[in-house]
Amino acid sequence: MIEERTKQQIQTEISPYQEFTLAEDYHQKYYLKRYPDAIEKLKILYPTNDEFINSTLVARLNGFVKGYGSLTNIKDELKEWEINDILRLRMIDIIKSIKW
Repeated sequence: MIEERTKQQIQTEISPYQEFTLAEDYHQKYYLKRYPDAIEKLKILYPTNDEFINSTLVARLNGFVKGYGSLTNIKDELKEWEINDILRLRMIDIIKSIKW
């Protein structure tokens, strides 16, 4: 016997963003922390904890080591960032020097 389900509309409230809470430090860049060489070299570009945690490059590399994207994708993406060429080349050099 097939059970008949009630045909009710699902109602989900969509509301404006209220508040964002950062995860605890030990959760930040969790996958990248498995690569101490990467952390050490990226700290050259982002010496403070806030700079490191808030860095787009660090976030992208954290995703890369989790399996999202590739280093080639990240290097290509850097070409589109609104940063000066010297910083861009420095970032690429650091990425290339990391022991993955």
